[in-house]
Amino acid sequence: MKALRKVDIPYIILELNADTVEKEKKRGENIVYCDASHESVLEYAGIHKAQTIVISIPQIESIKAIISVARRLNPKIGIITRSRFISETGDLYHLGADEVVVDEKEVAIQIFRRILSNQQVPVQDLELYTKQARNEVYDKYLEKPIISNIKYEPKYGIFDSLRLRAKWADDKLSKNQTSVEQIRVGKGSDIAGKSLSEIHLRMSYGVSVIAVKRAGGEEAIVSPDGNTILEVGDTAVVIGERSSITKMTTLFLEKTA
Repeated sequence: MKALRKVDIPYIILELNADTVEKEKKRGENIVYCDASHESVLEYAGIHKAQTIVISIPQIESIKAIISVARRLNPKIGIITRSRFISETGDLYHLGADEVVVDEKEVAIQIFRRILSNQQVPVQDLELYTKQARNEVYDKYLEKPIISNIKYEPKYGIFDSLRLRAKWADDKLSKNQTSVEQIRVGKGSDIAGKSLSEIHLRMSYGVSVIAVKRAGGEEAIVSPDGNTILEVGDTAVVIGERSSITKMTTLFLEKTA
């Protein structure tokens, strides 16, 4: 909320935890004790004039209720919500959410950002890398990205299919943790001097190369294509299941004659 105050964007917080309300009021926050799933509450909060509503509660049924009411009262409002699992996103988009942030997947993305930040990657490149990493995570487990402009699709079949794929993704990810790692190409390694299309990392290991940082740090390739050649000293930024990345790492190891 500090960020909103800094840019003079008015807001109101609707909260059901009485202790939180009391504590934040003492700090000067514009906060009210109420249930945001009620139409009268959202009207009191100015839903008709609001540009954006952010839903950060963990209870999925309450999230659905708030989205439904908010979308009905203000068809043009931007709705951003959190979700614990990707299997919940289909319903949330169908109800009218514009953006769903999935807790489980964002953990991997934030790890990735920290890795790049520690390497002093420029902000512009950091955003490009992060966007590509997020696309890889969702594309890998959903076969195609979820886009918010399908939320008004009258035929519900697409969401049935989406839920099935998302359920599979949740089950899979509960057993295998997604990870983002940097791996340096060793001298004489199996992959040194070969293109990405030659080594088939995604096909053989389920691991995707989302960026290549050239040796010496003078060049970085975001979303490399199959023709990108991995040279000795390059660093490949990869995303995939941790166990798969571990198996794949042997291809990058230096070999002595």
